[in-house]
Amino acid sequence: MKPHRLLSEGAAVRPAWRRWLPDLLPLACLALLALAFFWPVTLNRGWIPRGGGDLVSFLWPTYSYAARALHAGRLPLWNESLYSGAPFAADNQSGLFYPINLITFLLWPNLPYRVMEGLVVFHVWLAGAGMYALLRAMLAPAHPGASVRTAALLAGIAYMFSDIFVTHVGNLNIVAVSAWLPIAFAALHLGLARGSARWAALAGAALGIAALAGHAQMTLIVAGALLLYGLWHALWAAVRHGSASWPGRLRAAARPLALTALTVGVALGLSAVAILPAAELAQYTGRARLDYAAAADYSLPWPGLAGLVSPLVFGRGAVDFWASWPRVALGYAGALALLLAALAPFRQRRRELLFLLGLAVFGLLAALGQYAPLHRLLYEFVPGFAQLRVPARFVLLTDFGLAVLAGFGAARLGALPRRRLALTTAAVLAGGGLVILAGYAAASGSAAHLGRLAASLAVFGGLVAAAAALMRWAPRRAAALGLVALMALDLVGQGAWVEFEPNDPTLGYDHPGALAYLQSLPGPARLENVAAAWTPDAAARLGLEDIGGISNPLALAAYYTYLGAVGSRGTPLYNFLNARFVLADKGRPPGDSSFIPV
Repeated sequence: MKPHRLLSEGAAVRPAWRRWLPDLLPLACLALLALAFFWPVTLNRGWIPRGGGDLVSFLWPTYSYAARALHAGRLPLWNESLYSGAPFAADNQSGLFYPINLITFLLWPNLPYRVMEGLVVFHVWLAGAGMYALLRAMLAPAHPGASVRTAALLAGIAYMFSDIFVTHVGNLNIVAVSAWLPIAFAALHLGLARGSARWAALAGAALGIAALAGHAQMTLIVAGALLLYGLWHALWAAVRHGSASWPGRLRAAARPLALTALTVGVALGLSAVAILPAAELAQYTGRARLDYAAAADYSLPWPGLAGLVSPLVFGRGAVDFWASWPRVALGYAGALALLLAALAPFRQRRRELLFLLGLAVFGLLAALGQYAPLHRLLYEFVPGFAQLRVPARFVLLTDFGLAVLAGFGAARLGALPRRRLALTTAAVLAGGGLVILAGYAAASGSAAHLGRLAASLAVFGGLVAAAAALMRWAPRRAAALGLVALMALDLVGQGAWVEFEPNDPTLGYDHPGALAYLQSLPGPARLENVAAAWTPDAAARLGLEDIGGISNPLALAAYYTYLGAVGSRGTPLYNFLNARFVLADKGRPPGDSSFIPV
């Protein structure tokens, strides 16, 4: 029998799996919170997101087409269902090679919409679990187990329910890519901290999997965060190296750079099956290069920074939002996250925490888009950046940085000087209140919106004061449980209702009479859809062929040019499309030609 290795006399090393057993409870807690947040899905009492969004109108038919093709034994490189035929695998939004999607496609050939909602719930949990793992990796060497698990749990809650996830519930590919950021960051951190090529390669694998999930902009943001972290480690090693000579400093920086390059190389190799065709397709789409006005559309305006402090000030969700700019992610990650992040030990962990603070600020400046110079510099000098829109999504990095900093702050629970806690709480309350008031004033809030202003100030102040009271007067264990409950109450309570949809968003696919008729015809029955009751991408889910589809930025630009030149129905250019049927709402026939009603 092989003897145990000993830490000290009579103390055997526990197997790795037993060391991770205490983490099952926090991970289960994150899962329960995800189910509570998405209670309409959990209880089968409603749907997400509000209005269906891209989840029902674009991603569901796209994924349904992939599932049907794979079960027919065909790799769907081409999609004959939409736009008179278009590339499918090369459209990175298809997520065809993303492992979790592939498992889903193989398990559900008909892919119910409830499964799509389940994928959203799973990836939100994955985001929290990944953040939990990141804090465990970064904190474990310096803190005892219980405080690490509490801090990691708080960071996980802050990240998984941050504004980037709440606002983009209907954009599953955005949620999926963002969920992998803390996992990839944790692996890269371990690789850089330990000088381990294996961990750096695992970080590349996580980044490669994220790239396969199918959102180019979020993949670029996640990859940028990892690359900046590697460069920061290299710079830190060079500056802090004992040698004053440049060769010595360069040698110190060489290993972090090599590990970062390994991460990038593994990611590119793993995701090349999707990235290379997508790069080739991009030059034939309307996204070959956007002018700056288009690329900067949906920037986060300066008054929107108040949304970092309270999500209520401008009205939460599409229905209640009252500000004059287009609704975007404002970056809210919880009032407690702001307080705990301000309590992070910047002096003791300068290398990591200064980077995370800088990353959060970088994300915020990039999210400002046209309202700050950073986004224009990225547009001009970063390859591929000119193909991307919606700068506000860079707030992902702000939410990520705040969540990690909050975890570091929470790890000091019970060890904070009373004076530091009091001064920090006062500064957060005063600064947060001023930001809310300034944002409200700059957005020209009227008397009708004063109630929202009062609610945002009251909720923010109450949450921060309650958290400070717990840390000041409650016993350590009670304070930890109270902070977890308070953060969950904040983020679930202020976000769970935002994207709830009481009406079935899938009715645009439910036309059994028309579907049965079209499917009964011999040969292809290409159609043109002008009916409001028929979802634009329904053909991809129902096994039909359509000359159009939903507005897709990665559709072939030449085909849109052709459609624009067709003119009226019945012209030779229109007839060349071979549309045998025009779908219209009852009693509202389209013009331009004569039709035989069916």
